[in-house]
Amino acid sequence: MKACRCFFCSVFLLSTASLLVACSSIPTGENKEVTPIPDGKTPELNGKTVIHQWRLQGLNVFSCSRDQRGYYWRFLNTSGTFTNEKGKKIAELKPNNRIVTLSGTSIDLRSPRLVERHGSKDLPDILFEAQTYSTEANYKDTLYVLRHRSQGGLPLDTCSPGQYQHLLKVNYLATFALWR
Repeated sequence: MKACRCFFCSVFLLSTASLLVACSSIPTGENKEVTPIPDGKTPELNGKTVIHQWRLQGLNVFSCSRDQRGYYWRFLNTSGTFTNEKGKKIAELKPNNRIVTLSGTSIDLRSPRLVERHGSKDLPDILFEAQTYSTEANYKDTLYVLRHRSQGGLPLDTCSPGQYQHLLKVNYLATFALWR
């Protein structure tokens, strides 16, 4: 009898865990895939909800500069186009670190904080505080924007004296998740 009760308890626990996993993967808003919170790396997001998740096709611009340590690529600005899971254009990332949606909502990305690095060619995961200028319910109360799952975006080589003051444009892809 005791073995039977343990078997049913195990089945109950397994089915409950499966149900929790299934419920946690239900898409919300623009999301087809819910953004996981990097364990312990973004305590600001505890208790917050992803309201939108978009893919960015971006472009970073760098200038070959020089300081006392030598030549390096200095970041100038970034820009790009956001699309939803269907590939439909949703917004633009402006060079002043502002997301502007097609409906006119502006979201300023402020106070970037490093979450995690992923090698020397991909942009790191960054958590931004968001300042939203909108009366639209879809964007109102957006508190944070997480840039993650980046591919590319960083110069692969150092610049040389012959490249001094030249511009370098580097394409990248990244996922941006808006949290409230």
